[in-house]
Amino acid sequence: MDNYISKTLIHWTGRGNDDEKSFEILKNIISKQIIYLSYCPNYATPIDNPTTRNNINDKETMMVCFTDLPLKNSKEFCSKFGSFGVGFKKKKMIEYGANPVLYTTSKHIDRIQNINTLINKLLEEEVEREWKNEMERYQFTSEQLYALHDFFGFTQEFSYKERDENYYQREWRLNYATLPFEAGKGAEKVGYGGMRGVLGGKFRCEMKFSLDDIDYIIMPKSYFKRRSEISILTKDKFLIYEVEVEGKWWKKFI
Repeated sequence: MDNYISKTLIHWTGRGNDDEKSFEILKNIISKQIIYLSYCPNYATPIDNPTTRNNINDKETMMVCFTDLPLKNSKEFCSKFGSFGVGFKKKKMIEYGANPVLYTTSKHIDRIQNINTLINKLLEEEVEREWKNEMERYQFTSEQLYALHDFFGFTQEFSYKERDENYYQREWRLNYATLPFEAGKGAEKVGYGGMRGVLGGKFRCEMKFSLDDIDYIIMPKSYFKRRSEISILTKDKFLIYEVEVEGKWWKKFI
């Protein structure tokens, strides 16, 4: 089983970035011990209105993404997501709220969207329950709304748009609704989320982690000598991409 499932969740920093940008992102993550969550499609909400107290229609969820693919099986994956990454202890990330993505076919995505539509109708209409007074509107609690939104954020269509680029069905996510938050400030406690202002008209969310949560840092050989720029980690934490992913002989790079 260990050959197929890793005990490490890797957050790769290279998608859409050149090597220098990927390295700078990596350094920033380690130096601040903070991961910034990004807005990603959740595919489970069928309409475009923003989420409010009376609906849960966001089509994007703030999240940080990982994969549990073993490094030796990651070559094709890394052709899209780059060769720089932070490997976190899976056990710790689970404690913080990380969860494997719930992959489902397009047919069942439609059913989930129908459930969401039904919930929104309940939110919009006066719903009578035998324990409620006549004509008294049923009020969803904020906890119920967050739980539903969190669930939608973990949902992903299998082989989305017939392109097998969604982490090869090995994606894990940590959503903002899962994290405990420190009100009114950035994340300062390990395992907590925080808001760090607004960027591009959207809230910017972050999560604090501990250096002890890191299993390793992986980077290509061309940057390996620059690992001293991440001086707060010991040398044994650094792995060479070409060795671990491509299986090349390590003495070529020393």
